[in-house]
Amino acid sequence: MENPDKITIVQPFITHYREDFFLYLSDKLPFDLLCVSKPKETDSFKERSRISVTWMRSLKLGSLSFFNPFSLLLNKNKIIVTTWNPRWIGLYFILLFKLITKRKIILWIHSMSVNNGFDPRNIKDKIKLFFE
Repeated sequence: MENPDKITIVQPFITHYREDFFLYLSDKLPFDLLCVSKPKETDSFKERSRISVTWMRSLKLGSLSFFNPFSLLLNKNKIIVTTWNPRWIGLYFILLFKLITKRKIILWIHSMSVNNGFDPRNIKDKIKLFFE
């Protein structure tokens, strides 16, 4: 059943330095936190118990990650806030079918490249403009 008051946040994983942000956010609004790709222990990631995270099943093929864009976990709330990651193949389907699923999709980028800036001739930036 859809919950109009809750949002779904999709992240690759929650790093230790972003944990406090999500804890603070959880005091302000209800959300479901889904993570796509669990990093290796060597990436200095430690799973925390202070934040409730649901790991989405995904298949990694090289640098590409495939997950089910029609998953009930992903679509149980009306608003989806997701990290913009051009290597997440499922993300393209979420964006293409947002009119059918009647979801509001918010693409979240953590930062802009200091080295590259924004260049509308760059393929990554063209994709961002297309889905604007």
